[in-house]
Amino acid sequence: MPLTVKAEMSSTIRTGATGVLPGEVHLDEAFTAQRLKDVSQRRF
Repeated sequence: MPLTVKAEMSSTIRTGATGVLPGEVHLDEAFTAQRLKDVSQRRF
């Protein structure tokens, strides 16, 4: 059974007790061009 994008992101990106990589998940209405621009300008 294939994973949904939300389930796959939850298992990959650490947003609490789950996930392996630190990061943020922005799906659906939260994923905007402005948010992408803001995140891409951060220093990691």
